[in-house]
Amino acid sequence: MSYVPGNGIYLAGGLSRTLAALIDHDSFEVEFLANKSSVHKDLLKNIKIGVITREHTCLYGNLNYFNFVNKNN
Repeated sequence: MSYVPGNGIYLAGGLSRTLAALIDHDSFEVEFLANKSSVHKDLLKNIKIGVITREHTCLYGNLNYFNFVNKNN
């Protein structure tokens, strides 16, 4: 939270994908905001939380980085 994620928080991985279908969104939001100061609650309410559902995302990220490094050399 130190850097205030402008595009939101994204959860990735097989466990996150599996649990996403089981999570009650309203209960998650209540727990996410529980026990926070009013300043933090106002900030956290504006941050999107998403789940990356595409499989093998780490491989795509590595491929993009590899292509970026090789393009600039």
